[in-house]
Amino acid sequence: MAAFILTSGDLQGEEMAEIFVKALPRITRFLKNHTKPFIAKVAKDGSVSLLFQ
Repeated sequence: MAAFILTSGDLQGEEMAEIFVKALPRITRFLKNHTKPFIAKVAKDGSVSLLFQ
């Protein structure tokens, strides 16, 4: 199982969607390069990093 969480607060739904769309290429690469299970965080700038494995 893999989970991606947004670490920025106080965002509207549209803003959250924009961040995840921006991060999709990075999320795809992350999935290819990391073994499951893990929890990764998605920052407001669209960056993705490992939070827990």
